Amino acid sequence: MTASGDRVRWTREQAGLSRGQAARLLGLTVEWVTGVEHGTVIPTGEQLKAMAVTFGCAVAWLQGAKPQLNAQNEALLRSVTHDGDRATLREFMEMLSVRDPGAPVPGSAAERLAAVSLARHGAGLGAETKAAVVHVPISEKRAYVKRQRQTRAHHCHWPGCEAQVPPAMWGCRLHWGRLPKALRDRIWAAYMPGQERDMSPSADYLHVADDVQRWIREHGVRP
Repeated sequence: MTASGDRVRWTREQAGLSRGQAARLLGLTVEWVTGVEHGTVIPTGEQLKAMAVTFGCAVAWLQGAKPQLNAQNEALLRSVTHDGDRATLREFMEMLSVRDPGAPVPGSAAERLAAVSLARHGAGLGAETKAAVVHVPISEKRAYVKRQRQTRAHHCHWPGCEAQVPPAMWGCRLHWGRLPKALRDRIWAAYMPGQERDMSPSADYLHVADDVQRWIREHGVRP
């Protein structure tokens, strides 16, 4: 099955993956990924599906399907005055507008989720763009985190626990469950999808992280 090399490269980069990381996650070689991006390698249907899952997009998008933005998206883009912000946000919206047959149509919440990732990656985004993406339902944050994989070495934040967990997760299931629900809720509220990729969590998230470590120390809970 054919794939658009430019789409594959752009989507891989927006997923925060190098060619080497993508190759490891796909169980293929760096040369294979490079070949797909250069148009010299034609992936199979199953390989295209694997790339779509790994990069968080649709097979149709990787194949070069024409994006269709709705009126709500176009209105949001018109409200962004900075040309660079508008162009980058449009790219994310176009990717979200392409869905594989049978997949749910993305609503505004899903679009905000992608825009949050954009805000974490993009440098110097204007206040208008950031204001449009700050409200992401916790349910969608949970769904985002569940989709993430072990893209680099990252262990549970519980003191003494060396269990490897995806960078988007605070910790392993055992120690996450030991935290009081109030603290878990605060972590979810402060977490912004994509912060684990550019290593720039918000001040609110860092404050909650400090409170969590203080709670663990004060209660003398062992790993």
